[in-house]
Amino acid sequence: MEAIELMEALIEESSWSKARISRQLGMLPQTLNNRFKKANSPKVSFMVDVLNLLGYDLVAVPKGSNLPRGSVVVDPFAED
Repeated sequence: MEAIELMEALIEESSWSKARISRQLGMLPQTLNNRFKKANSPKVSFMVDVLNLLGYDLVAVPKGSNLPRGSVVVDPFAED
């Protein structure tokens, strides 16, 4: 799953709308939508801000580590 796909899915599952997220981040809704269109390389700071609003932390863990329940792995090289 790509990072943008993950954030889209988490937004869909949450009570947050993109309009609400854009207000909280102090940006126009169009700016937020443009960032979601750049699906291949969102800035880490943008991902952290959005995930934080949704109640998630962005972390890096060693491969093969046991992840806590509810964790989501972003692997751009995984086959769909």
